[in-house]
Amino acid sequence: MALAREHSPLFFLLQTGKKLGPMLVSDYQAQNSIKEDLKKGMQILCKCFLIGEAGSSQLFCWIPERDWKMSSRYAPRRKRSQSHVTLDPNTAFFELFLSEDHQSVKRRNLWQNLPEKPERFSFDPCVLGHRSFSSGRHYWEVEVGDRTYWELGVCEENVDRAWGIAESPQNGFWAVELYANKYQALTSPRTALPLSEPPSRVGVFLDYEAGHVSFYSVADGSHIYTFPQASFSGPLRPFFCLWFYHPTPLTICH
Repeated sequence: MALAREHSPLFFLLQTGKKLGPMLVSDYQAQNSIKEDLKKGMQILCKCFLIGEAGSSQLFCWIPERDWKMSSRYAPRRKRSQSHVTLDPNTAFFELFLSEDHQSVKRRNLWQNLPEKPERFSFDPCVLGHRSFSSGRHYWEVEVGDRTYWELGVCEENVDRAWGIAESPQNGFWAVELYANKYQALTSPRTALPLSEPPSRVGVFLDYEAGHVSFYSVADGSHIYTFPQASFSGPLRPFFCLWFYHPTPLTICH
């Protein structure tokens, strides 16, 4: 369902020059940034997005595209980009144990007798998603529970798996982690993430064409971090790492 441009609030303001009045947009009175965007008109590039459930007459507003990716209000739109992600056992480190449905992984202090494969992580406790993404928008959620050490994100298909990895966008990794009670984005140098509440479930959103990788706390929809815009040139795969031993697995939620 799309709103005709001539019926949009922004078009009305630009055409008539009338003073900004009450908008038929639910609970937007406190969102001054939206009002400012409307006042400035086309000074910044905007797009029209559907807000809320189909069938309502109070659903449309002009808002910068980057804002909806960061806002909890637009969690339903990210949900519509949800992809079916499973774990690839051929990439799993020898101490990682996958569930039968390949949606959960746990690390144990037990070395498995697995075949040596070039795609397997042989040094670090990592595993990749089975699917690779070369276009489009993709979203998935991972239950981290009370695990105290983990990494989540995406990486390039051809990252080195034979030796110790150095996670950063320069090395083909876009990921965040909890390590030693610190949340941080795996940039170079690291970017500290001062979260008000520890997330028990993390949403990962990839917009391939826009070059964005973003993370959210699923419980309240709050934005955790978005990496600076990248220019992807090859397939990306979901990335998971389980530092240290802990009884709680990482579980992909559908």
